[in-house]
Amino acid sequence: MSADRSSEKLQPRPAQHFRLSVRVFAGLMTLIVTLGCMEVGLRLWGLATNPNARLRENIYRRLYSPEELLRTQPPLSLQADPCVSLDLSGLHWDPRFGFASKTLDKACAKDLFVSHKTKVVLLGGSTMNSALAPNYLTTIDHYAFGGDERMVSINLAESAARLSNMLARFIFEVVELRPNVAVFLVGNPEFTSIQYGGLPDDDFYWTAGVSRRIHHPMMFFLDKLVNESKVAQVLLIQTGAYPSARRTGKRIDLTLVDKVVDYYFLHRKVPRLSVGIIQSRAYSFCNQRSWRKII
Repeated sequence: MSADRSSEKLQPRPAQHFRLSVRVFAGLMTLIVTLGCMEVGLRLWGLATNPNARLRENIYRRLYSPEELLRTQPPLSLQADPCVSLDLSGLHWDPRFGFASKTLDKACAKDLFVSHKTKVVLLGGSTMNSALAPNYLTTIDHYAFGGDERMVSINLAESAARLSNMLARFIFEVVELRPNVAVFLVGNPEFTSIQYGGLPDDDFYWTAGVSRRIHHPMMFFLDKLVNESKVAQVLLIQTGAYPSARRTGKRIDLTLVDKVVDYYFLHRKVPRLSVGIIQSRAYSFCNQRSWRKII
């Protein structure tokens, strides 16, 4: 009996065959864990090797004082915009202005302008909007006016806005305020649309998302999903397998550049034609040091 038992113990057990569903589940879990590890690794690698972040931090430390870099300071200028509400919770699209994160209370603005000698409206893109300013001490508003109580400013600039976008705000919102000076700081985002495969008449937000959201909603949804994942960006966008609207094109037709320039100069004429109507001065320039001389 003992010999029989020992022989039974020595005999190999038959191999266990898992069900197909178990093997599929195990494969899916392995794939999910692998993709998750790749996602975390790519994000950490991107943070560690991002030259722009390190360069910007190095430049900021050289240019600004510790007080100017404090994130605890109010983000807006002391003078800026009690009549302008800011909402960055999503893409707020205006049929006239394009992307519009700022809403102007015109009644408030008119009352504000009555109580000051010099009234200024600022229009432009991210530079005029001081999009990267750590706090109000490094905004254009503060640099230009420095808390001068004789002056008041309203900043309607939007990041990535073109001259045509700001011109629409100038016509529909600024004209009736009758400011002393309207300053346009524009030009940089004029060519962004054609970089992303759009038309010379389009702006960045229309090309990179709004157009697909209206005309091809499923493609817009896929764009957002792909944009949220580093792995998807590498596997689909970088390889060219997926035609994302948020990926810059490799080649730009120079004739499109000429059309963009023509489009810009066409819209630059309009503020000058409007000067006699609003009895104001409108300027398009990029040297903020000359503001005090003009004002």
